[in-house]
Amino acid sequence: MRKADLVRSEYYNEFLKRLGIHAVLGLMIWRQGPEVAIINLTRSLRHGDYQPRDADRLTVLMPHLLRAVQLAARMRPALTERQLIDASIEVWRDATLLLDGEGKLLHANALARQILDRRDGLALAGGHIVARDPDVARRLRGVASDSLNRPNTARGDSLVVGRPDGRRPYLVTVVPAKRNETALFPEEIRVIVTITDLDRNHRPDRDILQTAFGLSRAQANVAVLVAAGHSGTEISKSLGISQFTVRRHLADLLDRTGARRQADLVRLLLRIPDELDQDRGLLH
Repeated sequence: MRKADLVRSEYYNEFLKRLGIHAVLGLMIWRQGPEVAIINLTRSLRHGDYQPRDADRLTVLMPHLLRAVQLAARMRPALTERQLIDASIEVWRDATLLLDGEGKLLHANALARQILDRRDGLALAGGHIVARDPDVARRLRGVASDSLNRPNTARGDSLVVGRPDGRRPYLVTVVPAKRNETALFPEEIRVIVTITDLDRNHRPDRDILQTAFGLSRAQANVAVLVAAGHSGTEISKSLGISQFTVRRHLADLLDRTGARRQADLVRLLLRIPDELDQDRGLLH
């Protein structure tokens, strides 16, 4: 497809553009029969289209990427299916649980286990997710039952789970694991549950910020606090720097990210994935 046709398409305007994507550069690392390993790099309209020289710059990475793919292929047979699933959801940035058709927990990543261990709205009992609110418990069971008994028509559910200590609730999204020829999970996994703690401030991953936008550690630390809604004075006190330095870092952040004003910067930062390690301090 010509670029002029692409930018007029619904795919571009309703999907890519909304994600801030204008150009895509695909790099095929490896192919063996129907299996392929591809990396897609994207850039915004502000940075223009990719050019052949951009693809040429990636050639230096190809031997390393190819070795990584080949190593993963050799390791795969040595891992059990359960180990592969556990390893895959462990790096997901949402608290994630995988249930069977009876609502029994099969897998949970570290973030989900932390929430269940708190027992402040959701908990694990007898291998099942239980909730203080009877309506929440009923709806959780209903989605699991639908996924088992009506796999082709089952619909998901989103619900708010209150917490007894007065903190903001959990937002729980429950969706059936659709069964098809490209299913990510085996037959026994019927339901995918993600939990968002609405009481926790979003902390965009500083490593991503530094790598993607070329920020210094100090600039990334300011960005994290801006995303959390802190004022310039609060950022100054938290980081032990002057307000002049805070303003200078903010100006640099606007320039590096292409945001026109602070509100645009906040919206952008809220789209950056959270830091994986929730226990890390701000400065490290």
